[in-house]
Amino acid sequence: MGLNEYKNDVIKHIPLDKNPMFDIVVKNWAHQHEKQDLLQKIKNWFKPKKIKNQGNEEYKYQDIVELIPIDLDKFNKLCEYNDAISIFNEFDISWSHLIHNLNDLQKFINTQVSKKKVAIDSHKEGYLRELNYKLINAISAVYIFYNNVEGLAERNFSQEVQKEIKEIFNKIYDEFFAYRFSYQLRGYINHKHLPLDALFSDLTTDEIVLNLNVSKMLNSNYKWNAKVREELKELDFISIKSLILNLFGGYFKYHNALYKIIKTQIQPSTEILKTLDLPFNLLHSYTLRVIWDLDERVEKIKEQIEPFNKEDFFRIIQEENLNNLLELNLNLAANEVFEQRMGYSLAPEHFPMFYANLKKSFFEN
Repeated sequence: MGLNEYKNDVIKHIPLDKNPMFDIVVKNWAHQHEKQDLLQKIKNWFKPKKIKNQGNEEYKYQDIVELIPIDLDKFNKLCEYNDAISIFNEFDISWSHLIHNLNDLQKFINTQVSKKKVAIDSHKEGYLRELNYKLINAISAVYIFYNNVEGLAERNFSQEVQKEIKEIFNKIYDEFFAYRFSYQLRGYINHKHLPLDALFSDLTTDEIVLNLNVSKMLNSNYKWNAKVREELKELDFISIKSLILNLFGGYFKYHNALYKIIKTQIQPSTEILKTLDLPFNLLHSYTLRVIWDLDERVEKIKEQIEPFNKEDFFRIIQEENLNNLLELNLNLAANEVFEQRMGYSLAPEHFPMFYANLKKSFFEN
C-alpha cells in the first residue's frame, strides 16, 4: 500500500463489541429557482432541508436517495480511500496556491506596471502598495509549498519517499538562484523589511524600474544564508521580472517528478473504489456513517421505531446529538478527475508554452 502505516482515527473510536452499523448515505441535491409551478412548490415544502446559497438567490434541497449497507472491511477501505484523496487534495491545493500567487504577480506587472511611465512620485504609491502585496504573497507561497509538501510526506510516506521529495527540492535550490533567494527573502520580509519601500523611474524614459535594492538588503542585519549572501554581493540589483521567470522555470522543471512520487504513493488506495462496486453520480454527495450501541438511549430509540427503519433511526440520533454517531464525507468526485485536477492554474503540458509566452511578454512589451 502506498500510504505509510495507514491509520484511521475514526476506527479507534468504534467499539466493535457494541453492534456497529455501517452504511453510505447517498444524497441528491436540487436547485429551487424562483419561478416554479404550484405543484413543485408544494413538493419542496416537504423536503427535509433548506439551505440558502451565498452569492445567489437559489435554494438547495437535499434528498436521501439511497442507504447502502456496508461491513467493517468496506468501511476501513473507504476510510483509506478518503485519506488518499485528502493527500492528493493537499498537494494539489498547495501547488495551486503557489502558481496562483506567482501568476497574480506576473499578471499585475504585465498589465499594470510594465513599461508604465510615471514621473511624479506621489502617482507611484498605488503601484508600490500593490507590488508589495503581490510580491509578499508570491514569496510566501514559495515557502508554504515546500513546507506543506514536506509535512505531507512526513505524515504519510516512508522515510525513503521523504528523502526522494527532499532531494527534488534540493535540486531546485541548487540549480536556481531565484529559488534560493526567494526562500531567504521570505525570512527578510518576515523579520526585517518590506521588499520594496519606494519605486523609482528611469531618468530617460520615466518607466517604473522593477528592481529589488540589493545594497539595502545586504546592509540590513538580517542573517542571509552564506551562499546567497555571497551571490548578492556580485549583483547591483535583482529584476523582479527575472525572479518570477526563473521561479516558474524551476517549478516547471521539477513539478512532474514531485507529481509522480505523490501519485505512485496514493494511486493503489484510489483504486479501492473500483473494487467495491459502488454507484457514482456527480450530482450526489456521499457520507460514510457508523452508529453503535453505546448507551441505553440507543436501545430505547430502537424500541420506539416499529417497524425498525434505519433512516429514521439515524435521524433521531442526529437530532439528539448522541456521541455514538460518526459521519465522514466521502470525496468520490475527486477520484473521477484524479489525473485532470493536478495544477489548478496550469496543467503540466502547458508549462513550456506558458513559460515562453511569459518570457516574451516580459521583455518585448
